[in-house]
Amino acid sequence: MYVCKATCKTTLYIHVGKQDMNIEETKQLFETRYKKAITNTVKILRFENYKYWRNQYDEVAATATIEILVPDLKTTRYIEDYESMACRTVRRILPTKGSGIQIISSEWLWPSRKKGYSN
Repeated sequence: MYVCKATCKTTLYIHVGKQDMNIEETKQLFETRYKKAITNTVKILRFENYKYWRNQYDEVAATATIEILVPDLKTTRYIEDYESMACRTVRRILPTKGSGIQIISSEWLWPSRKKGYSN
C-alpha cells in the first residue's frame, strides 16, 4: 500500500566515454534509457536542461522530474518523513552522483494506492 506520492527534481548522469554528443543525441539517450517507469515506485515524468558537453568524468547530464510512491511507514505520520524516504529512494535507484534532490510537491493518497507503476 502506498500512502504518499512525491514529485522531485534532480540531475541524472550517463557515462558516454570519449564520444562527442550534440543536444539531440543527448535528449534521445536520456529518453530511451529513462523515460519509463524505473521500478513500481519510481517514474520519470520529464527531462529538461540537457548538458550535452562531457564533464570531467565523461558524462552527460539532464535535470529530471521524478514521481515516487512511498509505502506506509508504521513509525511516523508526518509528510516530511515520507518526502525524506522518497529522496532516499531516488538516490538509491538512479545515478544522481551526489546531486541535490529537491521535493517539488507531495500529497497523501487517500484511499491508499494498492498498485505501483507498471514497468
